[in-house]
Amino acid sequence: MKKYGLDKNWTFTSHSYDQNGVKFIASFEHRRYPFYGTQFHPEKVMYEWKRSEYFVHTANAVKVNRYFPDFFVSKCRKNCHSYANEVDENESLIYNYQTYFTGINGSYYTQCYFF
Repeated sequence: MKKYGLDKNWTFTSHSYDQNGVKFIASFEHRRYPFYGTQFHPEKVMYEWKRSEYFVHTANAVKVNRYFPDFFVSKCRKNCHSYANEVDENESLIYNYQTYFTGINGSYYTQCYFF
């Protein structure tokens, strides 16, 4: 990241190791703008129950991982944009799209939305 000057605008907030022991950036945030990223899936602790994967589901693990959605929603609440009317809002809801369970096919995702 330093080689390409990305460390000037981004703060790297955590790291982890892959299955081969190689260290990688796991989370980051922009120094000026509300841009954030993770290179892992914090929701898996709460929502993934696949036996072939090892996800800790203890109360403490769930509590720690709640930080991510709570933080994200707190940032979204700062947005003052709104729909012009209820009809436009209802047409934009994700509930208008059918979900497909793909876990049975070996997918890493339990839900997929196709727009």
